[in-house]
Amino acid sequence: MHKKHTAWTQSRKMPGINPGIKPETELFNMIYAIGSEMGTNPQIFLSGKDTLWVYYEFTCYSSELFFDEYGASMALVSEKYPVSVYGTVNESESGELIARMSQYKAEMEWIKKDISSGDFDEMLNICVKIKTPAEDIQKEFYRILCDMDYRNELLAVRRTYFLEHVFADYPQYNQDTYFRYIPMAGDWKRTSCTASLTVSQKKELWMLFLQERYSPIEFDEVWKLMEDEQRLTMFSWEMALRLALDQLGVRILYDEKNGFAVINGENKRMYYNYDSDSTAERLFLKLLFPRPYIKKGGPNG
Repeated sequence: MHKKHTAWTQSRKMPGINPGIKPETELFNMIYAIGSEMGTNPQIFLSGKDTLWVYYEFTCYSSELFFDEYGASMALVSEKYPVSVYGTVNESESGELIARMSQYKAEMEWIKKDISSGDFDEMLNICVKIKTPAEDIQKEFYRILCDMDYRNELLAVRRTYFLEHVFADYPQYNQDTYFRYIPMAGDWKRTSCTASLTVSQKKELWMLFLQERYSPIEFDEVWKLMEDEQRLTMFSWEMALRLALDQLGVRILYDEKNGFAVINGENKRMYYNYDSDSTAERLFLKLLFPRPYIKKGGPNG
């Protein structure tokens, strides 16, 4: 990139911040809030072993309003993970926004940079650049930001040691679910956790069932939604299942005389039962071998 020169600076008093706030959660909340305000989910890109680019294409924002809204968050996060915001300014050149705390953290400095040293306000195609101290953290951030959707009130994340520490102070939807569901907005307690799952995450749950015969609690929620005739999202579960079957080399054979057969990658038959206590098993059969709609009361209702 071209070398940028300072075009504008301003000092502001740093607002009072809860000392318990972690820079990681502040960063995730900021990215979620920008997407919600813009009405779009960003594209996420990796660069090298320590950088992420969070790109909001076809967006426009006043740089000074952006500072007003997100400057304090940028300054706080940048103490651990340097954050800057890029975009097109002055019609054709690249501009950059930086926010950083003063030495004693009582004030923050807002900085605008561009190539020509000319001040600007409007920025097009906003892009947030995040620097991390190590590649493993870069990958953790990447997975979270790729799975984040401003339309969902919960964010599903893996229960890694790093993320359990980051979100330790957040309430849990259910401590026994496979994924941890982070409240992001709205009345999240009234939302089904499965509504926030991506197809890739649903596939991961199916892989657990197919490889280990384990039925995560998430499948119980899906079954309940199906019993309540809330079937609008069922195709995504079927697609995720078929992707998992394909990855494992599992084949489904249909025979009008002998019924169906499930053959694993080692050419051995796998046996399943509609009367199983495993919700994942019943859902597996329901999606692949539909019978008349399951009535309330169980698979034999």
